Amino acid sequence: MKKLEDELGVKLFIRLYLSETGKYTAREAKKLINDNLDFIEKVKQFEKDQTTLIIGVNPPGPLLVLRSLKDKNIQIENTLIENNFKNLLAEHQITCLLVNFPIENRDLTSTYLGTESMSINLPAENELGKSKELSFKMLKGKTILSPSPIGFWTKIYHDEIPDSKIIFQDKTKEYSEILHYSVLPFFYY
Repeated sequence: MKKLEDELGVKLFIRLYLSETGKYTAREAKKLINDNLDFIEKVKQFEKDQTTLIIGVNPPGPLLVLRSLKDKNIQIENTLIENNFKNLLAEHQITCLLVNFPIENRDLTSTYLGTESMSINLPAENELGKSKELSFKMLKGKTILSPSPIGFWTKIYHDEIPDSKIIFQDKTKEYSEILHYSVLPFFYY
C-alpha cells in the first residue's frame, strides 16, 4: 500500500482507514476493472458472432429443422423465444431469429422466409372424422392432444377454442406413443 501511495504521490491511507482520496481511487479503480471486464466480454462476444451463428426461434416448426443441423458453428437456442426479440438481437445474445411476424426496426433486417401451419389429425374412431369440413367452432369443448412447446400457437388455441382442453406433451417419443393408442384429435406441425 505504501508503494502505491509513493507511486501516486498522495496519501491513500490514514492508519487502517482509506482517506477521501483513497476512497475516490478505489471507486475509480472499480470502474476501470468493470470497464475492462465489459471490454473483454464485448471482444469475446464479437469473436463468437464472427464464428458462430446463434439461432433463436419463435415458431416451433423451424426448431425441428434446425435441430437436425450438425454444424459446430451453428448453435440453436433450444427454447422458444416468445418476447424481448429486439433486445436479444441488439445485445448479440442471438445472431438470427425466426419469428412469425416482421420486425420493424431500422437497425435490424427482417426477411420473409415462409409460413408454418399447424394441422389437426382426426383418428377414424373420432366423431369429428365423419365431417367433410372442420372449424375451430367444432372443436369447442373437445379434448385435444398437442405437442409442446408450440410458441405463438398457444395463443391461437386459447383465442379460437377457449373451451377446449388441450393436453400438451413435450417429449416427442412419449407424444408419439400416446397418439398411437388414442382416439383423441391431435395437433401436429
